[in-house]
Amino acid sequence: MSRAGAAFGSLIGGSVGFAAGYFAASPIAHATDDPRFPWDRQERLNMEMNFALVGAVIGSFAGAAVGAGSCTVKQIGTAGVGELPRLSHPRFP
Repeated sequence: MSRAGAAFGSLIGGSVGFAAGYFAASPIAHATDDPRFPWDRQERLNMEMNFALVGAVIGSFAGAAVGAGSCTVKQIGTAGVGELPRLSHPRFP
């Protein structure tokens, strides 16, 4: 179950991280209309995509960690798989 949570969290985290990285870099890339920075359109796009890919990687790892952790915590409270052993038993104190 934690693998499924990690996969789902990685997918969601990567998507959110990609969007966050792109929108964080977009104003930076478009604010460079200053003649001191003669960037063309391709260089701006490269900068935006670099930020977006870094955001996707960071978001993917963070989402996987959160997804795996949340599924593991849910399993501990349920009966069966992942149940914590009791410290004492009525017949065997």
